[in-house]
Amino acid sequence: MRQRSVAYPIILVYEVIRLAALLRQGSSSPFQALPLSWYAGSVLLGLVPVLLFMLLLDETQFALWLPLVSLVKALGIPALLFFIASNLSEAVTIGYSGKFSLLGAVIAAALIIPGDIVTGIYCFRRYRTLCR
Repeated sequence: MRQRSVAYPIILVYEVIRLAALLRQGSSSPFQALPLSWYAGSVLLGLVPVLLFMLLLDETQFALWLPLVSLVKALGIPALLFFIASNLSEAVTIGYSGKFSLLGAVIAAALIIPGDIVTGIYCFRRYRTLCR
């Protein structure tokens, strides 16, 4: 019997923490109305943890999901970089006045990028190893 990979539980925990951090950035109070796009996008953020959970259960059966995870990560990294580039100057300016919510979102996006790069590369390499 083949030994299970330790990488999937680690990546799954990272994805759940990432999901919680991203969803937390959108709402500063529980009664604040958020845009419709935030609610629609939050459902799609849960896609990668679900796919990773399926891979954790049976890697060989769900190996075809690995390129999809890599694609999601590859598309998400430029989006996070665009968010950082477009909001960094405003976040620093507002941060000087003592309001750190936007600056916290920019820092969270910057911390997420390396994890997404590692996850995307691992899933792409793993797919190439499994599906030779």
